[in-house]
Amino acid sequence: MDFNQTARDTLTQVQSELAQGKAEISWAVYEPIANLDDYRKWIKKQFGWQVYFMAVMQALLLAFILVSLGLNLFGNVGGVIALLAAAAVGIWLMWQNGKERAKAEKILSREYFEYRICVNFKKRYFVVIFDGEASKRVKFHDKKDWALPAFNLPKDATPNETAQRDALHNTLVQQMGVHFGEYKVW
Repeated sequence: MDFNQTARDTLTQVQSELAQGKAEISWAVYEPIANLDDYRKWIKKQFGWQVYFMAVMQALLLAFILVSLGLNLFGNVGGVIALLAAAAVGIWLMWQNGKERAKAEKILSREYFEYRICVNFKKRYFVVIFDGEASKRVKFHDKKDWALPAFNLPKDATPNETAQRDALHNTLVQQMGVHFGEYKVW
């Protein structure tokens, strides 16, 4: 991805959509991960073998509890049924763990966070989408002090592009009642 061209395109797109008076606009802001190595270590720890081991331990504990209850309440037949149920739950836990580990591979490949901001001027709210999950709808001029990530600037931003970004910020601040947080992208 060419961040410089993406930043320029985003500024131009949002400015033209605001000028056209569109009821709904959206744009993406990319925030680089500050310490990529530490982030990747943390993700590996979150989805690593310790989590797999804990899933196995949960399955074994559940099997022990179910089998002991099944044997006490229903005899041998109850124990067998409980053992089968525990095996099914154990298989499900391992399947869930595999899905989570696959998700971790996708997360490990990222080098930046993507925030998608969707604004509806007609209904007067905005939504921030991060990692595929949307925040709640926030009304314009909400009492909380909302900070959205600032528009990205190209690495070699000209004074004209900086002025364009500042003008967009001012327009959106007046209309939405939010402020923009500056992140050093480069």
